[in-house]
Amino acid sequence: MLAYSGPQIHRCQVDSVRFAWTHCGRASSTAAEREREFRNLAGFVGGVSYGAVLVFPGEQLLCADSCVSVCDRVRRFVCASGGAVADAAAAILVFVRRTNSSFATHAALVRRVIGHAQRRLLATRRSVYVVADVGPAVGLPTLQGLVPPASGSVHVAVYSGAKPLFSPISCVVVALHSPLPRVLQRL
Repeated sequence: MLAYSGPQIHRCQVDSVRFAWTHCGRASSTAAEREREFRNLAGFVGGVSYGAVLVFPGEQLLCADSCVSVCDRVRRFVCASGGAVADAAAAILVFVRRTNSSFATHAALVRRVIGHAQRRLLATRRSVYVVADVGPAVGLPTLQGLVPPASGSVHVAVYSGAKPLFSPISCVVVALHSPLPRVLQRL
């Protein structure tokens, strides 16, 4: 019997990954694939040393009811674990819930939240992890143009709980890291 060795996280290429494009041509994930995504992402995000959890949108009226949302399941798992730490350098977790398309566009909200995270939440020695549902079900087939390119002021990585091209992706974690100041890099 194979022992569980922790979450299987896959790095996504922001410029080229299409969340619904697979070798077999399937555009939507099965319940088993979403369960695997949930386990992998919950293990990954739950293992981050975090101090604050933010949820957008905050108003329930703007959110779509969705029992298939991997992002919402990860959020409930993390909040129930009570793993927040009181450390100024601890990461901030940001969850972007599925929106009701009558009130808001999910892709536009994800863009605004990632921009807000980069401009306001990212600080030296503190990372921000933005968790969001993606794919055709939420009108977000790719992150191209939504995620800032890596630069000298911010390092960006996108992770999924399923392997791109082999399984449709329904949730990602966008990790924003601020590099250490040059003074600390020389030490």
